[in-house]
Amino acid sequence: MSMDLSGKTIGGCTIKKKIGEGGGGMVLLGSHPDFGQEVVLKVLPKSNLTDEQTRLRFEREISMHIELTHENIVQVFQANADDEYYYLLMEYVDGPDVDQAMERKGKFPYEEATGVILQIANALAFAHGRQIIHRDIKPSNILINKSGKAKLCDFGLAKDLRINSNLTSAGMVFGTPNFMSPEQWFGAKDLTAQSDIFSLGATFYYMITARKPFEGESATAIMSNSLFGVFVSPKEYAEGIPDPLCGMIEKMLARELKDRYKTAGDVARDLTHFSKGGKKGFFGKLFGT
Repeated sequence: MSMDLSGKTIGGCTIKKKIGEGGGGMVLLGSHPDFGQEVVLKVLPKSNLTDEQTRLRFEREISMHIELTHENIVQVFQANADDEYYYLLMEYVDGPDVDQAMERKGKFPYEEATGVILQIANALAFAHGRQIIHRDIKPSNILINKSGKAKLCDFGLAKDLRINSNLTSAGMVFGTPNFMSPEQWFGAKDLTAQSDIFSLGATFYYMITARKPFEGESATAIMSNSLFGVFVSPKEYAEGIPDPLCGMIEKMLARELKDRYKTAGDVARDLTHFSKGGKKGFFGKLFGT
């Protein structure tokens, strides 16, 4: 798909340069007279649409993004198609994703990581309330702007639970290995919000330890560890992490659904309580002590 589109205009957006590329399309930096000097354009050339499912997935991403207007979700300004391209015109976030931030400065202090995860939990609660499951929560899909606001991006693998679709069948595996829930490994067709919560917990763990909770030299090894292994408490890798926060991460990463947080709203509620200093009360509520 790689091509030089610098100077070309798509959807009223003048392209400056390419900033990324993947199976879901090309990501470009540009300017738009109505939306500012820096916007992001994600495009999928129609000439590349020999795969019908790729086209349908992009159209689905467009339809879901349109209704996901939330301060912690990357905003979509336009979603359309012209003679050559399907495209999403989105806000530009003036900061790195979590992976890039960690490459520059290492692991996050737990207080800072808690603030980021709280914002993304709020974004997920909003999306889940509209019956949309992200299915690919991971560090590179969380952007942090210069003011510290976190924004969730890339709904290319998302599932709209309101639509019966043949794009996902039982046994098909979607996600990023180190951050996938156990039920994703099993190829469960009917994933719930709890799958995103597990992935958010894995991201939280990684942010404060610089390690993934379940690692391995291959996808098969990661799967085995995720399904049958036991992860090391985050406080073993980072000093000073309070026990209540460790307990919360463990609850997000619970293998059994009955032991995991039920909703992202529950995660956000407990994170908010913890952030406000209610650590003793939080600990008692979480563990019944």
